[in-house]
Amino acid sequence: MAMNLNMTVFFQIARLPQYILVFSSRWFAKRTGQLEFYEYFDKKFKRPFLVAYMIVIIGALFMGLAWIVKEYYG
Repeated sequence: MAMNLNMTVFFQIARLPQYILVFSSRWFAKRTGQLEFYEYFDKKFKRPFLVAYMIVIIGALFMGLAWIVKEYYG
């Protein structure tokens, strides 16, 4: 039985940034040719992806700030 690589959990996690970018704005979805994908899902489905993206961005910012504080003030 051959495994479809597009359906494995690993590859879906690897494609998560693509989903986040497409869900982030209508302009980006139109630019990448995935406007149908953007319009197919409602806001309630898109919101967890965007919240997770914001948590990752804020976490990276805090890690950078912690490194700066440690290097220069620690």
